[in-house]
Amino acid sequence: MKKLYSTKPNRNAGRVNALSEVTGCALKAINPVAELPIKVAQTINSGFHIFMPGMKPHERALQSIMSILALAQSALLTALLFTEEEDCGETRSDLCKTILVLGLVYQGLLAAGWGPGEIFKDECVAGTVNVNDNTLNVHVTTLHV
Repeated sequence: MKKLYSTKPNRNAGRVNALSEVTGCALKAINPVAELPIKVAQTINSGFHIFMPGMKPHERALQSIMSILALAQSALLTALLFTEEEDCGETRSDLCKTILVLGLVYQGLLAAGWGPGEIFKDECVAGTVNVNDNTLNVHVTTLHV
């Protein structure tokens, strides 16, 4: 059976998206529309990582879905900007519900993709060298980075 591992570009995309999601949640507390630049950045980040060399097909699919979700959130936040509702905390319109659901799906995919990716890091070869009494001993091991 093949050993599971994640690629470095996928982990980097997850890290950047997670950091921007935390920032977006802080900005959303001030004004929901203030989250718009964060969602645009997530769309670009995930879209860029789709074309990174070395990504596995399932990682490309995950980044594609996350890019589409972030783009949809950007569009809905832009629509929210042009409506009378500026605070989704007080109203329960269909637009606000859709923004909430897409946000939860995005956060779920982020956790499901980035968390295991950090656990199953790709392997690399590292070595240790011991020098004792003019004898060179080399020990090569496989490590996770």
